Amino acid sequence: MIKSKYEQPIMSAARKQFAGCGYYGARIDTISEESHVNKRLVYEFCRTKDGLYMMVLSEVSREVMKAIAEHETWRGTDVRAIYGELFNILEKYDDFLRLWAWERMSPTIHGPRILETVSSIFELVRQEVVKSTPSGREISAEIFESIEALCHGYLLTAAMYLHCEPEIDEAETEQAANPAQFSSPAFRRLDISMNLQGIILESIEKLVLS
Repeated sequence: MIKSKYEQPIMSAARKQFAGCGYYGARIDTISEESHVNKRLVYEFCRTKDGLYMMVLSEVSREVMKAIAEHETWRGTDVRAIYGELFNILEKYDDFLRLWAWERMSPTIHGPRILETVSSIFELVRQEVVKSTPSGREISAEIFESIEALCHGYLLTAAMYLHCEPEIDEAETEQAANPAQFSSPAFRRLDISMNLQGIILESIEKLVLS
């Protein structure tokens, strides 16, 4: 069957193309080339570009929600740890972060699929943050909206910035405990990303507790 034989290569190429170029910039021709699947068979698999895009949004959203549901270490912790763990989860899904960014910049009729996933994630986080704050303290919707804008900005930066370098060589991780001694661009980017995360988490903590 077409689906069972070609699903993985087509979906992998489609995720890369849609995440890198957005819906409007993505091309079925490119997906066909990168998946090494005839263009006719790509269309037999997905029928339309819209159909393939929706399949990608659904697959990525399911993966992220599964990761969130299975991750329990943030329960009952403080606000800084909650958002720190959220970052640790989502930074592994740069396809999701890039698709989220594209849908914010150039919405499509299918965009609610991924934006609903984002809303569900932030609603879960809001509930955990409320539980973690002192009794009687109220956090306004405006504060949460500001925090979520910071989260999106940081996560998109991490997705675009950190993942554009080759993977760090394992041998280099043993050079030193001090990141300043690491020489590769990948380590410098990692150091910057970690510092940026610290700044964002501190800002979130102040918004919630001030």
